[in-house]
Amino acid sequence: AGLAFSNTKTAIAHSLSYPITLRHGVQHGIACSFSLPMVLRSVRGAGGLCEDSLKQIFGADLALAADDLEDFMARLGISCNPAAYRIERAEWHALIADSLEGERGRNFLGSKERLIEASQTLRMPSAVSA
Repeated sequence: AGLAFSNTKTAIAHSLSYPITLRHGVQHGIACSFSLPMVLRSVRGAGGLCEDSLKQIFGADLALAADDLEDFMARLGISCNPAAYRIERAEWHALIADSLEGERGRNFLGSKERLIEASQTLRMPSAVSA
């Protein structure tokens, strides 16, 4: 895996995960994974190799696939809502914007606009109580 990552680089979920782990203490694997349904929703309709490959893996309906992935993760006890990790809406949107700027974010095959749109469908409070 390390050799593959060093050649291809990781993408947006990893880019998002680093500050989540550092600032909020979320385990790296969880920090990488809980945004995957959002990422999957954001590439729906993008076309090309990325969407075609995801459809081969998840089926033709990527919106349903994202819902199924989110349900599967919930059964594992992993919330896909950033608020569950004490990440407020403003910080979440800033993390997304920052994550798209770095090397891993530039490796993202989807669009910034679609990722932000997908992030706004999450039911998040404006502020998370302590």
